[in-house]
Amino acid sequence: MFCPDCGNDTHASDRFCQRCGKALHTDNLYREPPPRQQGNAMALAIIAHVLGIFVPVLGALIIKLVQDRDDDAFAADQIREALNFQVSAVLIGIGVGIGGVIFSILTLGLGFFLFGLVWWLLGMAYFILCIVGTVKCANGERFRYPFSLRLFN
Repeated sequence: MFCPDCGNDTHASDRFCQRCGKALHTDNLYREPPPRQQGNAMALAIIAHVLGIFVPVLGALIIKLVQDRDDDAFAADQIREALNFQVSAVLIGIGVGIGGVIFSILTLGLGFFLFGLVWWLLGMAYFILCIVGTVKCANGERFRYPFSLRLFN
């Protein structure tokens, strides 16, 4: 069964949705996920994923602050997921950058080649995951990035 508010998969014995916290009654649970509405909120969710390629964190943060959470729970969830991933990627990038500089100093500059390769691979993974997130969101599917700190709720 699915929550009529956010579409989260629920158990028949649950009294409250574990995702959105709304009270569940057996008479208002869907046997299938509720239909998705295409609208401004969905467009903002798609844009939040796409902006991660061009302006990580800033675009998704502005959209999260502007978007009305009660408008569409699916869109709010995807905007939050995009923001969490982008913040995580920036933190990982900073950590790899600091580690790469230290490693390069310790190896008298030879580590810059390895550092460049790792940096390029991380960038490509980030780019590909942003594209996959955009496509899944546009198709109305919930997308979870494989590595993401859950900083924003």
